[in-house]
Amino acid sequence: MKDLPDIAGMPLVIEVDTPKPSDLPERAQQVLCLKACGFGVASIARLCKVTPSAVTKYIQAHDPEGAVTLTHRERKKFLATLWEARGGEALLHMTPDKMEEATVGELARVASMAIKSVDALQTEEEEKVRDPYSILKQLGPAA
Repeated sequence: MKDLPDIAGMPLVIEVDTPKPSDLPERAQQVLCLKACGFGVASIARLCKVTPSAVTKYIQAHDPEGAVTLTHRERKKFLATLWEARGGEALLHMTPDKMEEATVGELARVASMAIKSVDALQTEEEEKVRDPYSILKQLGPAA
């Protein structure tokens, strides 16, 4: 062990001073989050109500190497969650009165989108229901 340097005075753990996202200004957090999700500079500027040059400055100041990013799978999950929230908002506006006033074609489109959405939201671990009769059974007796 003659070749090894004397490390008796070295600490066992070296702490690295890396910034935490919560240490960044709120606007910088927003910009980096949207950038990581794949939004472009113009879209980020519009969503954050700042200029595109301000977005570029936030990125250069807080993520010059582009380390803040999501994997393809993470980005897909984020977008699915976003669409799920939008779909929920739309469902809240579909009152029984509006459904009664809807045409058969409109109701068929809503039903089709709902079934596709449920199918898409189910994870691989969950059993996907494809039988229309089992869907009707889950809905309960017709009123």
